[in-house]
Amino acid sequence: MQYHVCPTAQRRDKQSGFTLIEVLLAVLIMSMAYVTILQNFSVSMRNIFRLDEKRTSMFENHLAFEQVLFGTGDEGEDAVSEETVFLESASWALYQVATDDNELMTLKLVKK
Repeated sequence: MQYHVCPTAQRRDKQSGFTLIEVLLAVLIMSMAYVTILQNFSVSMRNIFRLDEKRTSMFENHLAFEQVLFGTGDEGEDAVSEETVFLESASWALYQVATDDNELMTLKLVKK
C-alpha cells in the first residue's frame, strides 16, 4: 500500500514563520497595551499638575496669612489691630488676633 502525499502539504511543512493574521493580531495586542500605558501616564501627569497647583496655592495662602498675622509684608504692623489674651500660663500666652475689619481671626501662641 502506497500513500500519495499532496505536494502542497509537503511545501507547507517545510515553510516556517508567521501568517499575516498572526502578525496583525500581535500588532493589535501591542498597540492596545501601548494605548493603556499612555492613558495611565497622562492621568498621572494631570494629577501631578493638579497637586502642584494646590501646593502652590496653599503656600501662597500661608504666606499671606503670615503677613497679616505677624505683619511681615507690605502692610506692616498696622494690619493687626487687636490682640487679646485668650489663655495664659507662666511660660506661654495664647492671644486672639484680629484684623482691623475683623475679617481674619486666629490664635497666636507666644512663649514668655
